[in-house]
Amino acid sequence: MGGNEMREAIERILSAHEEVDRRFSLFGGIGNLVSMYEQIKFELERVSLQEIDGLCTEVKQAIESLMRIDSECRKVRKLKLVLGAPNGREGEANNPQSCDPPSTEAA
Repeated sequence: MGGNEMREAIERILSAHEEVDRRFSLFGGIGNLVSMYEQIKFELERVSLQEIDGLCTEVKQAIESLMRIDSECRKVRKLKLVLGAPNGREGEANNPQSCDPPSTEAA
């Protein structure tokens, strides 16, 4: 490879590197992206799969418990409405949406 060919090859390499670096400018360029990757990898190595699995199990159990409570509340509310029992508190509004799940729509 001659001197001109070597220069052209280096210019192509540098140009390609600059283009790739530009594509990652949102993350601060290639160097910053690689640093972020190494930090994330390091931090993930500090957390065991057992910890993550345990947390997921606890969350699932909490959700199941809350769903049971929600179901019981809905049943009590329905019984109250069917039996025509008066409101327990004076001025309490009859709000049929009070037992509906919260909306997941973005505000």
